[in-house]
Amino acid sequence: MSILRPKRRKFSMASRRMAVRTHIAWYWRGLFMSVALGVGVALAWWMYDVGGLLAGLDRGASEQGLAQLRSRVKELEKENAQLQSAQVKIDRHSQIDAESQRSLEREIKALQGENATLKEELTFIRKMSSGDRSGALNIQRFTIKEEVQGSYRFQLLLVQTGQKEPVFRGRLQLAVTAQGYGETREQLIPGDAAMDEKFKINLKTYQSIDGSFKLAPGMVVKSVEARIFADGSLRPKLSKTVNLS
Repeated sequence: MSILRPKRRKFSMASRRMAVRTHIAWYWRGLFMSVALGVGVALAWWMYDVGGLLAGLDRGASEQGLAQLRSRVKELEKENAQLQSAQVKIDRHSQIDAESQRSLEREIKALQGENATLKEELTFIRKMSSGDRSGALNIQRFTIKEEVQGSYRFQLLLVQTGQKEPVFRGRLQLAVTAQGYGETREQLIPGDAAMDEKFKINLKTYQSIDGSFKLAPGMVVKSVEARIFADGSLRPKLSKTVNLS
């Protein structure tokens, strides 16, 4: 009997496996799906509100930060305008001070020149009042100044101190030594003394002679020699040189 049992199982009809499942009614399923759908919609709506709230907070914070930055920019622009105004005032005061300094320097230089002239005139007056009978003819003062480029002005004071000396008649000639274009030249002013009355000398006590001369462009005066000639003489009676450089 035990031998035949396996054979029976082999040749017997195979039976299907069966599973037992709990049956759920359709209306319960519909209710569950409705609740799940409602919960999902509510959750999505809540997330949307939270996102909008956070976005609104960020937007508010950004607008507040921009407002603060704009206010700070306005303050900086105002401070910058005040600083620029103060700088303009400082520059104006500096320019005024610089101009005042230059004007003061010019006045000091002019006063120094006038002081030197007064000293020379004082020396001349002392000689005249001392009764000097030497009869010397002297160039008391001889100056050269450049007015503009290439144009020069000269001043000469000629003095004769002897009380019994006759009137001195003669002429003045300037020997100008100039340099330019790699060479040195000498120019006589005036070229013909008879053609310029300003250079004629006719004095008993003193005579002041002043005038101007010009040089060719590019030429620079190095020195000027004042030569005093008596009428009819080709050799100067006396001379005096002023060096400019």
